[in-house]
Amino acid sequence: MDGTARESYGRPAPHTASARSGNYTRKVVPSRIGHELLTLKPYMIINLTDSLNSLARLFAAVRAVLNAQAGITVFMATQYQNYARQLWYAKRAHTGDQFINEATAIIIDWSQRGLDFGGADRPGWSIATTIFGVPCPIS
Repeated sequence: MDGTARESYGRPAPHTASARSGNYTRKVVPSRIGHELLTLKPYMIINLTDSLNSLARLFAAVRAVLNAQAGITVFMATQYQNYARQLWYAKRAHTGDQFINEATAIIIDWSQRGLDFGGADRPGWSIATTIFGVPCPIS
């Protein structure tokens, strides 16, 4: 080594702002980015479609749980859907005990916002247990 910092492909690493910006402008070319996005677009559409279909099924399941409960206002139904959406995001990102821990934190957060977690048959726990399989500590 001659004492200069080198990248893995053998060229000296840029140490000045102008060298870094020069590398950036050579690398980030709109036509190249457009080409990359065009090749990825079909997969992006498939992923989006799957996610939106999954969310639609989730909201239908939440509505079924809420319809079984008495006295849920339209405003609160929207809040329960937001709560379920947050659990859905956590379920996509985590599994097992890590998901249970995340779900517990979400449940605590939403109970402080006013959702009903007073018993195992209440809407908050019904959504968590029937849709997401979170064990209810309240019998």
